[in-house]
Amino acid sequence: MTAFDGVRLQTLGVNGEPSHEATIEVQLGQEVQVHITNELSEPTCLHWHGMKQLGTQEMDGMSGFSQCAIEPNSSAIYRYTPDKAGTFWWHSHHGTQYAYGLRGPLIVHAPEPSHNLTDCNPHQPLSTFGFVPGRKYLLRLINVGAMVTFEFSIDGHEFQVMAADGAAVAPTKLLYSIVVNVGQRYDIIVQAKKDTRGVRSFSMRAKGLTGYPWTARTANTGTAGFNDEGLAIVRYDSRSSSEPTTQKAKTTVTIGEFDFTPMKPVVLPAKPDDRTYMQGCRILHFYLL
Repeated sequence: MTAFDGVRLQTLGVNGEPSHEATIEVQLGQEVQVHITNELSEPTCLHWHGMKQLGTQEMDGMSGFSQCAIEPNSSAIYRYTPDKAGTFWWHSHHGTQYAYGLRGPLIVHAPEPSHNLTDCNPHQPLSTFGFVPGRKYLLRLINVGAMVTFEFSIDGHEFQVMAADGAAVAPTKLLYSIVVNVGQRYDIIVQAKKDTRGVRSFSMRAKGLTGYPWTARTANTGTAGFNDEGLAIVRYDSRSSSEPTTQKAKTTVTIGEFDFTPMKPVVLPAKPDDRTYMQGCRILHFYLL
């Protein structure tokens, strides 16, 4: 989703298609090689969000910092090897291009990845996820928005967070929702319902959070037709085409960023090897020639 419903926006794409469809998937240890030809009317570059780029800093895609921007009608090649498996994303790091859609998922699979449990169909009015009663499903959440924080939930379902920003965490308590800030990624395990004889379709929600402290304005200040909630459908019956009538849970069980426990904690040194004191500084201007 590049913009909320009711917002007209000219977006940027890749190879004649919406850029969010340009998913890059590799196995851990494989080299990523991306050939870029800039057919825009302005410079561009691509950043690989979450990649440390150890030894390949020039591939980080920070326009004016780690590389010179790719000028219009020019080409470049990005080459690097991901240092860990997980859910990441790529996006332009020049001007406001990523806010206008120049972005997409970057998935680095572990040596023995879980099976792909869902296959979304982008040609339906709402994306549909087929669930089987009693099974568990891995969903990868990426907030590729430029300025909006989302609250993710599935009506009538609970889930656990298994990874945050590409790092494995201890399984959390069962949650009804989770807040995903700009740039954040979460891998969650959703427990499918065991008994669906009553209701077989449920709404999956990505609710844009507006008003303080998220945005300066509230949702009711939007233009006619503005909708700050993205929807998808979880179905337990592939033969059904009816829209869900479920409601969002009134009981909110969520989690904060400081409540996660890393599977591999970073141990801080008891005593630093060196100390640097800064008593003053001045602003310097750098020019790339």
